[in-house]
This record gives sequence, structure tokens and C-alpha cells, in this order.
Amino acid sequence: MTTQGSPGLFTDSDSTPPSAYSDVPNGSSLPRVSLFSPQQTSSDLPDDSNTTAQGRQLQFLVKASTSQPDSMYSLNARTLSLLLSRPSNLSWAPADVIDMTSFFMDRFQRMASLSFFKPTYLQLTRIHNVITWRLRYLPSTRWAVFMCTKLFDSILSGVPLTPAENELIRQAMSRIEELLYSTPTKYLTPAELQHQLSGSLELALFRLRAEGTDTYELLRNYAPTFLQLIFSDATLWPSNPQSTAVSLAHVLESNSYEVCHFAMLDLMCAMAYGLPQMMEYDTTTPPVESGVHPAELVHGCPPAMQFILADINKLCSWNLIGPIANWRTVEQRLLDWQPNLRPPTDEEDSWKGVARLAVQESWRHTLLVYLYMAVCGASSDEPKVATSVRQYSGS
Repeated sequence: MTTQGSPGLFTDSDSTPPSAYSDVPNGSSLPRVSLFSPQQTSSDLPDDSNTTAQGRQLQFLVKASTSQPDSMYSLNARTLSLLLSRPSNLSWAPADVIDMTSFFMDRFQRMASLSFFKPTYLQLTRIHNVITWRLRYLPSTRWAVFMCTKLFDSILSGVPLTPAENELIRQAMSRIEELLYSTPTKYLTPAELQHQLSGSLELALFRLRAEGTDTYELLRNYAPTFLQLIFSDATLWPSNPQSTAVSLAHVLESNSYEVCHFAMLDLMCAMAYGLPQMMEYDTTTPPVESGVHPAELVHGCPPAMQFILADINKLCSWNLIGPIANWRTVEQRLLDWQPNLRPPTDEEDSWKGVARLAVQESWRHTLLVYLYMAVCGASSDEPKVATSVRQYSGS
């Protein structure tokens, strides 16, 4: 059953995502999601020679390293062909929920096995839970995941995509984004609007990986979408009702991975480029320090350091318009911070616990150098800066 407002655009009226901490639902009990909207069946699809040829050309998108016969994927290739030509909605998903979740998680786990810090079993379970929900209710996610698995296969095999394959992916992403906004906002229910915003931001971040889009330009262009998404979801609102800033604690705990991804890019780019953050972040609500946060797996920066990074970026912005702000409290937080020492999990060797501690200490000294040089105007040869540089460079 589709929701009222834009028939066929979304697939179900139950738009509330499950908690990322809840148990993964039994795959056999999940409803099967059709490739086609309720108004369309496979017999309604045009069968002209152009579509068939285009389906063969796009076969690379759905034919991955699998033991299943090619015939299992022929309809999906044809469906993707139609996405680039005829359909007026996103309900023509490339696969049903159960098969697509397994397909994606297989590639994701193989990619994760290449990472230095690997996700725990519990984290993989949470990711599976959220992905299953998004694949069920967000058609744009199905298409994004569908194309993402092709990139995973390219990385895992070591064979880069050809220019023609990259061009077809770009065309598909443009078409999906066009369809996302094909229904005027005034006709969307609140849940549909939130899905539209999530899908748009998700595709933009995928485009960053697939096309090498300028990161800061992407952040600037999609900052309004990010804000709309934040304030359309009450679970992301700051604890202080008077605050208009984005609560970093709530963003980090969100099930919407594109929201967390955007915020992390914003924080890192502000430091790397020496430019202001796109968002003002509320850091008064402390981060949750329980286990390794998924964002920490990417660059080894614990949540407490991410909060301090947001505050240093804010101090840098203040320096552009006035006198040096009070930076002593931030310095003291960095000096007093204690890493969250945890025994190694079953998924990692014991020596990686020591390596994780070293990475966290490197972040502490990196942020001290950033504070001294970017906020206080210190030079690289001053004792405080030189000491921290020696700490993380090992010299």
C-alpha cells in the first residue's frame, strides 16, 4: 500500500524506522517488495528493441560475483534501462528486500574485512537492521545500494570501472534524483518529504564517491537539505528547545547514516580547508561513549574528539570576525581527555587495541596543533606545537 500524497513514489505508510539497536527481523517474515508499483506489472513493460539492447548494455550493474545464473538478473537490468527512459516513479526497485539486503551485506562485509579496524558483530547486526528497513521503505535507497554494490565489486576485484560504466552510473543517479523531485513538495505527506530529503542527501553522498565531486561544494549545495532533514525529525532536535544549532550528539546516534556522514564531512573539511563549517553544531549534549562508534571505524576519531573538533572549528570562525575567543577550556578538555580503554573484541587481534589507542592519541595531538596554530596563531616551531608533532610523528 502506498502512502497518500504521491502514489507510487514510496512503498508503505509505515515510515518509522526501527531502532538500530533492536533485533534484526527474521528475513523469512519480511514482506516481499515488488519490482513494480501497484499500478504496474511486468506485463505492462514495453518490450522494444531499444530497451532490450539497453538492458544488455547495463548488465554490468547487476551481474556481480555470484553463483546465481545470469537469468536471475535479466529483469533487473531491463528495469534499470527503463529507469533511464520511461518510468515516472521509483517503485521499480532492482530487487526485493530480502535478496537485496543479503546482496549488499555480503559486499559490505567483504569490504569491512579490508579495514584495519573492523566492525563488531553487533555493529554489523545494527547496520543490517537499518539497511533492511531503508531498502523496504525507500526506493531511492534500493537504487543507491544497487549501484554501490557495483563499486564494491570493482574495489574488491581490483578492476576499475570503464568510462562507459561510470557514465551509465552518472546517468542513473541523475535520473533517480530527477524522479525524487518529480512530485511537488506541497503534495507530499511529512513522512514522504522526509524520505525525499533522505534520498536526495544519500544520492549526493554516493555521487561524491562515484564521481569525485568537490566535497566542499557538495556540502554547500546540500546544507539546506541537511537542515530540512534535521528539523523534520524530532529525534534529531537539540535537547535545548531554544537552540537553533544542530545537535551533534543526536546526529551521531541517528539511524540516518547520510546525516552522520554529512556532519562528519562538514567537520573534517572545515579543518582541512581552513573554511567555516556549513552548520553550527550544538555540543552541549555529551556524546555517548559506549563501544566503538561506527563513525570511528572510518578514521579512528572517537566521538569526544569529534565534539572538540566542532568547537575548534567554531573558534576559528570567531577569529575571522573578532578577537581571539577563550580557547583555554578547549585546550584543557584535550589535555584531560582519557581514551576509552576496551579489551579487544573477538573480531580483532589483541595488538589492535594498542593500535587504536595510538590512533586516538594522534587525534588528541592533531587537534592540539590545530588549536594552537589555527586559533592562537602559533607558528610550527613553537614548543607546544613541536611537542605534539613529535608525539604523533614518532620522531
